[in-house]
This record gives sequence, structure tokens and C-alpha cells, in this order.
Amino acid sequence: MSGKGGGQVFIRGGQLVMRDAVIQANTMAAQNGKVIDLQLNESINISGELQTILSKSFGKGNAGHIIIATPNLEIIGSSHILTNNFAQGDGGNIDINAQQIKMADGATIICAAYGSGQCGDLNIKATKSISLLGVSKSNYIRAGLPYINYPTAIATTAHHGTGGQLNIESDQIDMVGSIISTSSLGIGNSGDVQINAGTLNATDGSIITSSGLSSGQVGNIDINVKNTLSLSRRRVGSYITATGIKFKNNRSSITNLGMTDKGGDISISAQTLKMDKEGFISASILGRATDETSGKITIKTNNLYISQGGLINNSNGIFLGGKFHVGAGHGGSIEIQAKNIDIDVDQSDLPTGIFSNTYSKRSGGDIKIQTDSLNVTNDGTISARSNATGNSGSIVIQADIIKLTNKGKISTEAKNAVGGNIVVKTPNLLYLHKAAIITSVGTGEGKGGDITITSPVFVVMDSGIIKAQADVGHGGNINIESEQFITSPDSLISASSRLGIDGEVKIESPNVDLESFLVILSDDVVEASSLIQKPCRMRGSSFFVQKINGS
Repeated sequence: MSGKGGGQVFIRGGQLVMRDAVIQANTMAAQNGKVIDLQLNESINISGELQTILSKSFGKGNAGHIIIATPNLEIIGSSHILTNNFAQGDGGNIDINAQQIKMADGATIICAAYGSGQCGDLNIKATKSISLLGVSKSNYIRAGLPYINYPTAIATTAHHGTGGQLNIESDQIDMVGSIISTSSLGIGNSGDVQINAGTLNATDGSIITSSGLSSGQVGNIDINVKNTLSLSRRRVGSYITATGIKFKNNRSSITNLGMTDKGGDISISAQTLKMDKEGFISASILGRATDETSGKITIKTNNLYISQGGLINNSNGIFLGGKFHVGAGHGGSIEIQAKNIDIDVDQSDLPTGIFSNTYSKRSGGDIKIQTDSLNVTNDGTISARSNATGNSGSIVIQADIIKLTNKGKISTEAKNAVGGNIVVKTPNLLYLHKAAIITSVGTGEGKGGDITITSPVFVVMDSGIIKAQADVGHGGNINIESEQFITSPDSLISASSRLGIDGEVKIESPNVDLESFLVILSDDVVEASSLIQKPCRMRGSSFFVQKINGS
């Protein structure tokens, strides 16, 4: 139904099956569009190529809303539910309430704004589950935009107007090679992403993102998961989205990407956050204003597991469209609160861990970690790095127990700038076994970062390295306060500068040689019976209870 005001569409019943069909209500003039209201007490099934439920505005009037309520909603193939505007009017909202929602093979639910009006909001609630699976099996053009191997998607997108808010709630959310996103392609700001779930699994290159690809600001991402949030596995192959961005072999990720001067924040709360097989969390900004920063990444979880190329990364540079782009602003910060953190490369040759990077003349972001237990092993890394003339960020870690083993590393590095400081606060144990804490400056007059270790009962270094080094500038200082400082002869503590003044090393603790605490056991096998004395006759006797008459 289309016209100056558009007509209302109401459908009531048990089941709605759409094949080769379209439901639409458009407005052409200054009057607002009317609602499309579907309430089916059993199910709605939409399948096939380009089957649609549409509400559009082509004038000053706002597009009508789409309201859907049903226990089971299934959209299969390149079909979509869409509100849109092409002029001054605002796009309509989409509100969906269900128990189970399944979308597959390039199905989409989108609130869009191609005109100057604002984009509508998109609200989806499924009490049981939401499944977003796979990419389209055909390529096509929609509204003049290419859809090539397009992934199943839930999204809001704006051009000149403000982007719509995206709210998703479900007990179980499963994403396989799919997208949840808000975006801005013009001067309008992106909407925020809000997800509340019991469990969220994102695999095979699935993406949760907010992006600003022109002058519009990037939205924030806020994810709350009661149980486990998992990011795992790349997508093999490539696709082009409706925004024209080509993705190839992309990671499963939660990302904020801005071409503007202010990045959006990422906030994640989960019982367990698991990132393996190149799972990725990133906030990047490529704007030209030097006083702005990438968004902040904040994570609160009981258990954080990062392995096999999993990365938490905040920087002012990113690969996009096959090229590396650098912004002029500061890198954003990373803050993590957790009970347990495990970082383990786990038989992978890919960088794994928590990283802050700057690629410009502006400083990188700081990393702050608060946890009960931190375990970094097998080349796992926590790093703040400057790859240009901007100063490196600093690292502050507060943990009850810290274990770095088998090339695990905490480091700050500056190629040609001031190195970042490392502060480690632990009341119990700092243990380094074939692992390192390092601040360094590669070239130039930048001062090396300081290393401060305070308050542990034990600092144990078994083939460990604590090093602050510089090139021409002053070497960083090393300050260690511990009740017991135990070190092996092959461990290294050094504060040096290649051409400048060496830093100072200050240790406030009894210095005990580790060799006096370790006993190397013989490899010879000993027969235990030769060490046992023969038992005496008393130990070899027997004891009997005999009945007495009358008893």
C-alpha cells in the first residue's frame, strides 16, 4: 500500500508463509507512513530471493514502523525486512518480539536512511534464541548498491541523517559468518549497538561493529552476556557489503572503526570471554584531528581466555580494503577487570594477547589490568607500542598472582619516541620462568620507560628478564620492592642506554640465589626395597581373638 500517507497493514492469524511476495506501505509526500503490524500466534516464514516486508518514505513524511510478534520467525535466502527513507522524512522503526529467530543465506533486517532524515531504531527480542547463519547464495543490486556474497545481517545505516540505535536481546545468540552493525556513510552519526544475551557465539568471521566511514561519529558498542561470549575463527573468502566495503578472510570480531575524529567506545561484560583462533576486539580511528583519540575498550569478566591468535587491540591504524591506514589522533586505552586471565599462543605462530599501538606522532593508549590471577605463557604478550614518533602508552597491572612463562612477555616499546612505563602491583607472587618484562626505545633520544614492581611477598626469576633500555636517551629505571627476591644466575636485570646515561636498578629485598632453593634430582633409578629395613619379629607377628568358655 503506497500513497501520500501510505496505508496500514494488519495481519493476524496462526501462520504467515511468504513465497514470491511483498508486503509494503510507502509514503510519497509530507504525510507520515502508517504501520505494518504482523501478529501471528504460530510462525512467520519468509524465503526465496528478495522477498520483502518494506516501509519507505520518499518525501517529507516519516516512514511507517514495522511491528512483528510471533513465536517463530524464519527468514531464509536474500529476503529482508526493511525501513528506509530517500528524502527529508525519517525512517521507521522495526520492533520484533519472538521466542526463536532464524536468519540464513543472506537474510537481512535493516533500518536505513539514504536521505537527510534520521534512520529508525531496530529492536529485536527473542526469549529463546537468535541464529544468524551464512551468506547469500546469489549476487544482486538493491537500491543501486551491490550485494555480493552478502552475509546474513541485522543493521542500521545512515547517510546524511543520524543512524538508528540497534538493540538485541536473547538467551542464546549464534552468529556464523554474519554481521550485527550500525554505520554512517555520510555526515550523520552511527547509532549505538546494545546486546544483552545469556550466551553469544560469533564464529567464521562474524562481526559486531559500529563504523563511521565519512565525517559522521562512530557509535558505542555495549555487550552484556550472562554466561560465555566466544569469538573464534576467520571467514575463508570475501564479500562486499551494502556500504561498499570489501571484507576478505576477516576475523570474528567486535570492532569500532571511524574515519572521523572521535572513536566509539566498546564495553563488554561477561561471565567468560573466550577469544581463540584469531578472535578479535578492536577500536580504531583514522581521523585527521590530532587531539582526538580512538575509543576506549573496557572489559569486565570472571574469566578471560586469549589463545591462538586472539587479540585485544586499540590503535590509530588499521588494515582496510587491503591497505594500512593511519589516523592522526591518539590511540585509545584498554581497561580489563577479571578474576582470571590466561594468554597462551597455544601452538600458533600468530601474535596473541593485549596490544595498544600508535602509528602517528600522537601517543598510544594505556593498558590497565586488574585481576586475581594473570598467566601469560608460550609467547603470549601484553604490549604497548609506538611505531612512529608518538610516545608509547604505559601498562599498569594489579594482580594477586602473576606468572609469565615460556617466552611470555609484558613490554612497552617505542621506535623513535619516549618509552612507556610498566607498573606491576601484586601482594603475593611475581614469577618469571624464561619470560620477560621489558621497556625499550629503538632509536633516538627518547627516554626508556621505567619498570616498577611493588609489594609482592615473592619475586621469583628463573631464567627471567627484567630490562629497561634506551638508545641515545637515558635508560629507564627499575625499582623492585619485595619481601623475598629469588633469582637464578642466568636471569637478567638491566637498566641501560646504548649511547646515553644508564638507568638505575634499585631492589629493596634480601637477594637470595635460586640455586640454594632448587635441588637437581639424580637421573639414576633406585630400587626402593634396598632402602627398607627388614621388619622385626614383633612387626611380623599375628594377633588372634579366642573365645573363652562362658564368655
